[in-house]
Amino acid sequence: MIKLSFHITESNVWLKREKDDEAQAKIFGAIVKALLKKRHMGVVTRNVWNLSDGDSSVKMKQFDNCLFYLGYRAKPAYYVIQDLLENPPEPK
Repeated sequence: MIKLSFHITESNVWLKREKDDEAQAKIFGAIVKALLKKRHMGVVTRNVWNLSDGDSSVKMKQFDNCLFYLGYRAKPAYYVIQDLLENPPEPK
């Protein structure tokens, strides 16, 4: 079997200020689950563009997009990712 690298880089889940933290958590979780399914086939990585909503550029201030609120308090998406990494689903 050929081992492949799979990388998702500089991604976030953008939400308008009418926040839906649970929807954001569901999308972040789906991305991490997809990566975890491929973890036995090679290297998989994911990184985000910004950590906190306050780190976004001035143009993007009308959106929330990160794993942490202003002041670096974790959003629900952070905990979804943490749980998936600590308890990864078994490959099918």
